[in-house]
Amino acid sequence: MEKFKDFRGCDLLWLEYDEVTSNRLVEDYIEYGGGAESNVDPGNAIAFQSEFRVGNNAEASLNPNTEYTYSWTLIRDGKSSPWEVVSYGYWGVPAR
Repeated sequence: MEKFKDFRGCDLLWLEYDEVTSNRLVEDYIEYGGGAESNVDPGNAIAFQSEFRVGNNAEASLNPNTEYTYSWTLIRDGKSSPWEVVSYGYWGVPAR
């Protein structure tokens, strides 16, 4: 995932798609997040879950030597359009 490259000093442990969880996260994004303002089509939205480990030299907003579980919501304008990460952050329950 291209956006993860911005997380300097972090190692991606896993990235996973679960349809039920993705649908719930997309519904939340559309109802409460930025999707409510932009009329996002649920068919053009998807969410993934991930876990990553923060190294010693990571950005200041993350705790060193800690593992985080994040969700990532992506949208696109249409089936032939590229995906764009529009929301990401802590997600309390791992998908695994």
